[in-house]
Amino acid sequence: MATDAADEGKTMHWAILGPFLVSDESGQEVRIPGSRLRTLLAALLLHANHPVSVDELCDILWDGEPPADAARTVRVYVLRLRRALGPAADRIVTKPPGYLCRVAVGELDTLAFETACGRAAVALAGGSWAVAASAAERAMRLWRGQPLVDVPSQRLRDACVPYLEQLRLQVLDDRCEADLALGRHGDVIPRLRELVKRHPLYEHFHAQLMLALEGSGRRAEALAVYQDARRALIAELGIEPGAELRALHRRILDGGTSKATHGNGSPHTAAPVVALESLHAIDEAVERASLTLAAFVTGRFDRLWPWFSAPLAEVATIEHLAGARDNLERKMGAFQRMSGIPRVRRAGLRTVVEIPLIYETARMKGRVTLDAEGKVLGLYVLKVDDH
Repeated sequence: MATDAADEGKTMHWAILGPFLVSDESGQEVRIPGSRLRTLLAALLLHANHPVSVDELCDILWDGEPPADAARTVRVYVLRLRRALGPAADRIVTKPPGYLCRVAVGELDTLAFETACGRAAVALAGGSWAVAASAAERAMRLWRGQPLVDVPSQRLRDACVPYLEQLRLQVLDDRCEADLALGRHGDVIPRLRELVKRHPLYEHFHAQLMLALEGSGRRAEALAVYQDARRALIAELGIEPGAELRALHRRILDGGTSKATHGNGSPHTAAPVVALESLHAIDEAVERASLTLAAFVTGRFDRLWPWFSAPLAEVATIEHLAGARDNLERKMGAFQRMSGIPRVRRAGLRTVVEIPLIYETARMKGRVTLDAEGKVLGLYVLKVDDH
């Protein structure tokens, strides 16, 4: 999660979704000389605001085969990195068991990308098509090319690039889904043709292209897309198209009425009775939940009470919170970081936010329930398979 680093120094822009780019608040590029320093900074940025141990940095910098004096060399690299950052040198902080890079809200492109992808997914699930399209477009604009393209650490790329590329694929899907629901069939056809060309085994892009062509009155072309998809799947995987594509093909053959579908093939449904109707509402809920969880898992209990609703504030005590946190760490090891896309849903007048958490020995999720005024009603940390 981002910190208030910008309040303590100059604003920075850190970008790794494409060629590595660091710039200051005036837009002037800050040159990071040498592949080792770029790799070091990239590793710290991918764990923004959380310490990365010296041992882990050694593994990343030398791809699992560090020299005998690797720890000392890492310290030298940190000094060089601080020197390269100039006025922003204080963003690199020594914190046992290693180092961290302080990043403020909106400064790091990967965090902004994850946030925009999450907004798009939440808005799409709630039937807010225009909001979903806007958020997805924002995420797509942040993607300048393959992440870490000029950072020569296979370990680092293996750890983060597949996840980021999967997020990008999903947000492209979400953008097309929202456009179809908004009736922009003709506008989305060129984009879907390119996506089908680049990802011939991703069946839902074929389905979306069929829907877009059918919605534009181009039924024969829609049927031809199915045959193209079938040939690709048989040639590459030896399988027939899945249930969604087969059902859509049959319906178009039968002259059925066009319906935009979700990724699971089901028709779009109306928005919930209490919808998350705007990016602002989603942002507020996620931000409050993130700050609440961060204060809890790091033991900053003094920050929690202003956010608690009256019923929770009456029963919560420092002793209770500290005991719960200590018990969690005894069972799961130390808290590492928040990771992944928050899920936001409404339950009556309450908003429930779930945020993936990583501990030393387990993956968890933080669940924060907010009342209609945005105050915290409940705070839980659960194993990911708990319900």
